[in-house]
Amino acid sequence: MRTLFARFFKICTFFLVVIITTTAGVSISTISKRETVARCPDRNFPVFVGSFCKTETSMTVQCKNGNNVMASHQQQCNPSEKCIDFVLNDEVPFAMCVPRSKLLSWTNGNHNDKVCSGTIRFDSGATSETITIGFNTYDTNGNPIQVFDVVGRVNNQQIGEVENQHNYSQIINNYKLHDIVSFCFMPGISDPNDPAFANEVIAYAYIVRLSSIGKVAQFTDIEPVISLN
Repeated sequence: MRTLFARFFKICTFFLVVIITTTAGVSISTISKRETVARCPDRNFPVFVGSFCKTETSMTVQCKNGNNVMASHQQQCNPSEKCIDFVLNDEVPFAMCVPRSKLLSWTNGNHNDKVCSGTIRFDSGATSETITIGFNTYDTNGNPIQVFDVVGRVNNQQIGEVENQHNYSQIINNYKLHDIVSFCFMPGISDPNDPAFANEVIAYAYIVRLSSIGKVAQFTDIEPVISLN
């Protein structure tokens, strides 16, 4: 994952539109009919450009018309869903609301220690394919919160790292069936007088097959397997 994308979500909405205009331009009807995926309901701006999580339960969606005029709107997740940021081909940002029961979820409590997730993997489907992984951190009020360090791993081997971010996503090419994906984060010091203390951070993570984006029935036909140990 390049550092450029790690910083991508920190910039303002206007700048986000400028960046992704040249790389996106997918008709929203070709992405998904599922309610929890970003949509462009305004017929005057029918083309999906990009989306990103605004809070734990909402996303900002960017759409455009045939003249490349942009519009944005807020979209809420369904009850019991959490918003996860992913990156698609050409680093197009793509937010998705996922039922909490399907997510890796963990917290640091109030400790400034490295904390790691359980594991998530695909156990059925193609033997080799391309997937995208997504990770987000929120405070106890459901707002994005930056953490000092985030690491992504496949089969316990580090594949990416970002610092001072509230999200992390990366495309993994040639993902092999049963490969295990996991994440760790270090929250960072919240009180200089107490280096062991940190604000509580709630982390969520998920993996998605890129080939599943665009299917009408479901975002993914085969759910990943989660282990929280």
